[in-house]
Amino acid sequence: MLHRRRLRSLCVVTSLATAFVLLSATLLGASAAAQSPPQSHVIVVKTVYRAWNGELRKFHIAYPSGYPEHYPRQRLPLVIALHGAAGGVNCDKSFGQTPALYRFVVACLEGQGAATKSFSYGAPGQIRDQLRLPTLVHLRLPHLPLDPNRVIIVGASMGGLEALLAADLDPQLFAAVVALDAPVDLAAHYRNVAPEGEPNLKTKAMLAECGGTPELAADCYAMRSPLARMTRFGETRIPLIMWWSARDSIAGSD
Repeated sequence: MLHRRRLRSLCVVTSLATAFVLLSATLLGASAAAQSPPQSHVIVVKTVYRAWNGELRKFHIAYPSGYPEHYPRQRLPLVIALHGAAGGVNCDKSFGQTPALYRFVVACLEGQGAATKSFSYGAPGQIRDQLRLPTLVHLRLPHLPLDPNRVIIVGASMGGLEALLAADLDPQLFAAVVALDAPVDLAAHYRNVAPEGEPNLKTKAMLAECGGTPELAADCYAMRSPLARMTRFGETRIPLIMWWSARDSIAGSD
């Protein structure tokens, strides 16, 4: 079942939205805010999808009003937004009014790891689900005109790790890749998250996902590490933006 609502308030956007706005004019050719119709607003669709393991998970899509009614020939860029560890399906709130101002679609999945829901940490099934997002959006909103040549994947923290893994698995799907504060070595990230060896929510999730510590399950941690896995993407000319905050003492030190 689809649920639609109008997002009236101008939400404070996160760095994911800011990164896209900075990229839009050069990478996607998105329209400037001043050229957008004054009555344009963001429409949010809340629905579900079936994850790789058969479970139903939440799925949100946010897009500008007026498509295709007023712009039947204009195709919209698609932004696939990936949440960080313990995050949720809230990309509609993260991007605020920017989809209406810059005319793009943003979509995000709740996610499903091998053993956890919100701490997937690059689980292969989760990455495959993310690559299905253009198809999922089309199936839910077949009237929405998407541009298959302008798909961007963006993620922060764990989402950045998964954006890099998805880009390497199917690099030709994306026009650009943005990874913010992304751990690129999951084994190093495990140690940095708990430097004193004390277990916490994130290390427990990684233990559940890989079935052990980096010493006991080295192959699993390597398989989920962009530093070890990104081989095909490096042979492309697809724009890649990676950014680490000076205030992030964990991912920045991985």
